[in-house]
Amino acid sequence: MTPPSFSILYPNIDPLRGKQMFVEKNCVLCHSVNGVGGDIAPALDAQDNRREVDLLDFAARMWQGSYAMVELQAAELDYRIELEGFEIGDIAAFAYDLETQKSFTQEDVPPEVQQWILDLAANADDGLFD
Repeated sequence: MTPPSFSILYPNIDPLRGKQMFVEKNCVLCHSVNGVGGDIAPALDAQDNRREVDLLDFAARMWQGSYAMVELQAAELDYRIELEGFEIGDIAAFAYDLETQKSFTQEDVPPEVQQWILDLAANADDGLFD
């Protein structure tokens, strides 16, 4: 039997949009880049300046952590973060791009979100997420 013929769509990903999306979608509350952001979830620091982004691997890692992410989002945001495929692609591009990550600083995070990160860390230290 011949497998069906189909094409795979690849979004036009952009690490700069991903940097912005990382903050706007509140990923920065739990994840960090360059030590900026939360520390209750894995850091998304790029390991090197690869020019290949493995979108399927990135999505698989998100899926593996999805239960914890949804629980934390419900507890802290009172909603679940919704991401379109291209947004996941952009965030993945940011997570893989060392050069774009070098430009990510505390100033990219609004003061109210910085305070929220501190509050989350204090709650984690108090054992509220155990």
